[in-house]
Amino acid sequence: MGSGGDFSEGPKPPGATALGGEPVQPRFRRLRAWAALGLAALFFSSTLVLVGTLISLGLTIGSWSMRHLRGTALALGGLLAVALFLAAFVLVVSLWPRRAKFKPPGPELKRDLHPALFKEIDRVAARCDVKGPKHVYLAPDVNAFVADVGGVAGLFTTRVLGVGLPLLHCLSRAEFRSVLAHEFGHFARGDTRVGGWVFRTRTSIQAIVENLSDAAETTASGDAPLLALFFAMLRWPFVAFGGFYLRFSLALSRAQELSADALAAQLEGADVLVRSLQRVRHAALGFDGYMRSEVVPLLEQGVLPPIGPGLSRFLQAPDVVAHLEKVSRVVDAEPEHQLDSHPPLHARVAHARGLRLGPHRGNVTTEGPAFELVTHLSELELLLAEPWVGGSPLKRMPWENVGPPLERGWRERARELAPLLSGVTPASLPHDPAQLRGLLARAMGDRAQHLADEKVTLIAVSLLSQVVTVVLLDAGFMLESTPGVAVQVLRGDERYEPVRLLREYLFEGKDEAWRAMWDSTGLAHVELAPTATDDEAPPA
Repeated sequence: MGSGGDFSEGPKPPGATALGGEPVQPRFRRLRAWAALGLAALFFSSTLVLVGTLISLGLTIGSWSMRHLRGTALALGGLLAVALFLAAFVLVVSLWPRRAKFKPPGPELKRDLHPALFKEIDRVAARCDVKGPKHVYLAPDVNAFVADVGGVAGLFTTRVLGVGLPLLHCLSRAEFRSVLAHEFGHFARGDTRVGGWVFRTRTSIQAIVENLSDAAETTASGDAPLLALFFAMLRWPFVAFGGFYLRFSLALSRAQELSADALAAQLEGADVLVRSLQRVRHAALGFDGYMRSEVVPLLEQGVLPPIGPGLSRFLQAPDVVAHLEKVSRVVDAEPEHQLDSHPPLHARVAHARGLRLGPHRGNVTTEGPAFELVTHLSELELLLAEPWVGGSPLKRMPWENVGPPLERGWRERARELAPLLSGVTPASLPHDPAQLRGLLARAMGDRAQHLADEKVTLIAVSLLSQVVTVVLLDAGFMLESTPGVAVQVLRGDERYEPVRLLREYLFEGKDEAWRAMWDSTGLAHVELAPTATDDEAPPA
């Protein structure tokens, strides 16, 4: 399988060469690609020569030992011959081609069901002067990728495109075309074919290193230290070459990404490319948190909310925007590493703006969001989500109606924590980590004593968030939940954010607002441990 890399800053192979504007060192990129293939050929041929040498030496030493040696010396000669044969066998097994089977990331999108999407795909493929993908798959993350799959030795492969459904909710149509142009740039410059050989070389080197390590460990444990030393010494050149080849090929990958960016900038405009890069990175940073905090608790209750629209609302929430901007600054401050498969965002943005291609001339302001290119969105989300829950049936539900299933899950969690919270009230809940550690020890035992203070507080917030909310719900408050916004409870004119207040109380020691909420509701001395039994329904 030849992989062409993904659009976000994640680890997957490669990209292509700059077209138009200022070139991105295309000669050096091509030279590096040929060098990567040459090094791969050198590795495979040299390893096969080594296999032949080991077998020849084994035969020579074995036959000579049988003719000229006796007793212990004969045994040692035979042992050395066996070691050489075994080393050759390990190398052959490690080099044996393994056909990587492509596993679709999600359902296949059909041309007759999504004509607008395929119209855009065909249009961008034509402008990139490449043959478009034969299969287009929907993926469950904020990403897009291309790959050459199947075939033999890089021949007779099939082109595929993967498009993340959450990605479509983050981009306009023009920005999505820019993403497609970037991906098809990998096809245009042959990156997917080069990437396939690079991947095979890496996996073969890794297999040799691992198998020789296993052989060394096995012989060492079997009281054959000389054999163990032999396998360890034979392993060392492959470790050294593997590290060099990994760094070299990843540098090629970064150059290919910039080249693919240049093609996207030429076709859709540098401004559009930059905007798509920034939006994809912003969404990718927030997606895991969105799924973990907003979607997974509902999936556990058999409920599927609209994931795409919810992600859009989540990413626009003020608290989320502020948090992701802080995370982005931290990520941007990190130095570029030679083992990164993609250049950092600031380097890609600077490169795109330095191409001097001019702004996109199309009327992008009137174009709609990219998700409008796909039909039957709710059914597609259901197909993507069902594998997450082992194929269990899911009930689709709008975000405005998710309160009851959320409450049901929180009550289940609160009942599980009842033994931990016996005798604890909002007024007596400590915020000092040492006291919280004693509270956690009721459930975790001695492990709690070895946790850092920050970890103790983080676990306490996670455990108590649902519990304190359930106490308020039992007092007649109603639940209000919106993606990206702190959970709120309301009763008449009273409105509180219990989880936010809990975090501020435990992390920052801000007890004034925390105690004011419980005093005003008359619940300051109510025990946090729930008393309801499992068969009791939550209050209406």
